[in-house]
Amino acid sequence: MWLGPSPAVAFDPFRCIYNFRWFWDYSGGQMTNWGAHHLDIIRWALDAKAPTSVSGAGGRYSLKDGGETPDVQEVIYTFPNAVVTWTVSEVSEGRSKPVEFYGTKGTMNLTRGGFKVTPEVVDKKPQMEAINEPKSEMDVAHVRNFLDCVKSRQRPAADVEEGHLSAAMCHMGNIATRLVRTLKWDAVREEFVADKEANALLSKPYRKPWSLS
Repeated sequence: MWLGPSPAVAFDPFRCIYNFRWFWDYSGGQMTNWGAHHLDIIRWALDAKAPTSVSGAGGRYSLKDGGETPDVQEVIYTFPNAVVTWTVSEVSEGRSKPVEFYGTKGTMNLTRGGFKVTPEVVDKKPQMEAINEPKSEMDVAHVRNFLDCVKSRQRPAADVEEGHLSAAMCHMGNIATRLVRTLKWDAVREEFVADKEANALLSKPYRKPWSLS
């Protein structure tokens, strides 16, 4: 049940439940876990479908449990008007890692618990008003939006295409990390520019009799 179309291996309880995330055959580590949530917010804020390039570094340096995905990873995405960094560490819990936006007038820290805006101070003058907003009922809002769109046939706030674009961004980061080089991305063709090795990692062979139809 856990293998799907991936290569056949003997049953190993470590590959199941939550830990399936640590194997390239089934997932992509915390990049495709938490990265999908955080990078989705980033794309929304930038009003962008995809970055123009991506570079990454990392590896499984300290965890010797049989997993494959990085326990430390740093990915940099380049957008036309911004640079986005993604950092994750499995080797220690460390401090909370919110989504952070750095602007010319202030900085916003965002988590599932709400968001806080800290103004920049120039000549002892705050450049904007400080904001501290608690979390909202996200699940309720998403369900309400989905039900409303079923009735109206309008596009929901978090439709399947948005999910695809955010997932693709995660896969770009993992591919750049595994190849240890900067990759350019063609958002229209949804492939890397002039890089056969990178493009080969955009899909995986299916174990027979599985097929993609």
